[in-house]
Amino acid sequence: MTHEHQRAFKGPPKKYQPRGLAILYEDRDLLVVDKASGLLTVGTDTIKEQTAYYLLTDYVRKGNQKSKNRIFIVHRLDRDTSGLLVFAKTEEAKRYLQDEWQSFKKQYCAVKQRNDDDLAAAKITLDGAGQRPDAPGDLRVGDQHALDLPAPT
Repeated sequence: MTHEHQRAFKGPPKKYQPRGLAILYEDRDLLVVDKASGLLTVGTDTIKEQTAYYLLTDYVRKGNQKSKNRIFIVHRLDRDTSGLLVFAKTEEAKRYLQDEWQSFKKQYCAVKQRNDDDLAAAKITLDGAGQRPDAPGDLRVGDQHALDLPAPT
């Protein structure tokens, strides 16, 4: 992809910006957003419209339901998790990102608060296989050593 290809891209006007999602990067193939905690990535049987997928579909269609513009889900975040979501804007980009997802290096920041006076944070880097390059073994939720947090007393 050339710089000219990227420069030629012009996203939808500000009035179509989705609420609850900050668009951090966009080009003809990708859309990267910062999802707020409390927002679903995709719909459920009961919740269809208050999702990142629905809001971003409306965004790329510029409010026109008949538009053929669409987005493709590359990965998901839980409802209560905030963070970056990557969406593809073409089938080809979706296939590539999903096929190569395990090879991408991912970095996570975790914040844990046990009470009003006890706040701890950690940054965790995982290779494509879900392993910490600096520590063997699997990273599990609640693993005190993986999060570099003191054990609860």
